[in-house]
Amino acid sequence: AMDVVGAFLNGYLDEEIYIELPPMFLEYAKERGIDINPDDVAELNRSQYGLVQAARQWWKRFCWIMKQQGVKRCKTDPCVFFEHDEKGELKFLMPTYVDDTQSQGNPKRVEEIIKGIEEYVGVKKTAIVDKFLGISYKFGVDEGGMYQETNMDDYIKGMLAEYRKHRGKLRDFPTPGYPGTVLLKHEGEPLDQSLFRKFVGKVLFAQQKDLPLIGNAVRDITAHLINPGPEHWKALDRLMGYLQANTQARKTRIPRKMRVESFVDSDWAGDRNDRKSISGYLTTVGGSLVNWSSKKQAAVALSSSEAELYAASNATKDILFVNSLLKELMPNEVELPSIIHIDNQGAIFIVQNDSVSDRTKHVDIRYRFMSGLVPHDLQPIYVETNSNYSDVLTKNTKETTFVTHSESILSRDIQCYLEEDEQEVNVSETTREDVGLDSSSSGVLRLTKRSDGWVTVEKRSKKSKQPKSLSWKDLNKNGKRG
Repeated sequence: AMDVVGAFLNGYLDEEIYIELPPMFLEYAKERGIDINPDDVAELNRSQYGLVQAARQWWKRFCWIMKQQGVKRCKTDPCVFFEHDEKGELKFLMPTYVDDTQSQGNPKRVEEIIKGIEEYVGVKKTAIVDKFLGISYKFGVDEGGMYQETNMDDYIKGMLAEYRKHRGKLRDFPTPGYPGTVLLKHEGEPLDQSLFRKFVGKVLFAQQKDLPLIGNAVRDITAHLINPGPEHWKALDRLMGYLQANTQARKTRIPRKMRVESFVDSDWAGDRNDRKSISGYLTTVGGSLVNWSSKKQAAVALSSSEAELYAASNATKDILFVNSLLKELMPNEVELPSIIHIDNQGAIFIVQNDSVSDRTKHVDIRYRFMSGLVPHDLQPIYVETNSNYSDVLTKNTKETTFVTHSESILSRDIQCYLEEDEQEVNVSETTREDVGLDSSSSGVLRLTKRSDGWVTVEKRSKKSKQPKSLSWKDLNKNGKRG
């Protein structure tokens, strides 16, 4: 890791800026017998902390410095710098947050680039990253292999200690929200609004950084920042009690495959104040969780299928972003199509069949762009509700459901779609009636065993190795037509 010393002082200004002479400067001049008029002003040659443009001028300077090192700036995420070797493999990677960076890649090349940066600005270097931007890192090995464990224990402990000073002793809770409840608007006078906003902001920061499990509870509470009442404080007490009783350490591992998959869910008309639905999704790369969201939808859905479609469209946008980032950094390793797991057959039908009926023609076009991605870039797959991990991001679930999903999410035991080995068999070796092929069919079938016990059958012709999208059929493990 690398931290730039006095980052904002290194930016060059594009315009003339004058400041009044600081009192300490006048004292310094007086002690040395320098005659200076107190009404004089000074012109800044570089940016200073407190200037509106200070952050931007520093970033322009840092981008120029990185360009001198011969590395590229990512187009998908402009805060990421990278470099490929002659074979197109990733050689250097540096994600950046203002003036804090992490560097990975070829050790020799990493050292060269950091030395090049030091020629322009002062830096502090850390060989092993154990804490970065409030997140603690720990590396280890278990029965699943090597892993990286992240947590925000120090941040949470400090927040809870401060919270107890105002609210007293907290009870322990097994879930972050009261099961089956939704917060309603408070009609009376606000209750400690400033204090409420302060702690909601603190817990929101932690949720966005590394705590996906509290996403729905935080979303529900943040909707009442303007006029918090006793019920909202009670909900915040419960959330803090959950954080006090439960460790939030999360494991990530090397992805099994560079395939982006997302689990998406919605709670139809879940907000009782305006009857808008709640969207939630978990985005993974090869089983490793990389992003999550719990958000109220912008429009009122007229059916559960429509609510699921809205939620799926939000998840698809995140899938496209992650895919774009991976294609830019590791173009030779990305696998398509990406998989989106939906627990609503109606929504899947709408995505796969670009048709209009009386019940769907009112759906906004922006939610229908998914159809253009199927089947080459996106494949919607049905998942049973009790196997949909994103369920905890749309509602306050029962303890049993929450514990089951939270264990999978935190331990990175997220079951993905195409995990098993594939095998090819000749069409003649498979009963045509069971597979659903006519007598004129020829070629090769690819059978893929899915984690849910079903088998995916993909027909490939002898002339071409490209799969025919219209020939996908599902068979159960007994070989009968699904």
